[in-house]
Amino acid sequence: MAMGLIAALGWYSLFYDEGVRLGKRLAREAQSLRESREDTRVFTYRPLLGADQEYSVGIGAGSQCAPEHGRFCGDSGLSVHVERGNSGSTTYYRRFVSVPKALYIAKHGDSLEVSLRKAGDNVEVVAMR
Repeated sequence: MAMGLIAALGWYSLFYDEGVRLGKRLAREAQSLRESREDTRVFTYRPLLGADQEYSVGIGAGSQCAPEHGRFCGDSGLSVHVERGNSGSTTYYRRFVSVPKALYIAKHGDSLEVSLRKAGDNVEVVAMR
């Protein structure tokens, strides 16, 4: 069993990227907020290999994409650059949230807090700190 876990972690570390990790997390948090009675939500993100490194996150402005756009929607995305691990980017989250204005933050040694809010039937990414 331990060997299986080690093998799975090894495989994951080869094929993951931080952009996809954060994009999927944004999607989950947005869906959860949409289904709740809350109006806002803040969640914490840490790179897989820890926040005790220099990393940056940028999210381009854009509206939520309609599902019929498939995997690729819009011309802006989310990028995560890490000192350790695998940097990456995605547009996956755009099916679940809109971003009213472009956001960027550079961090070192701290976790990232991402703020979401409901705006009618939509969920918006409104701040990172």
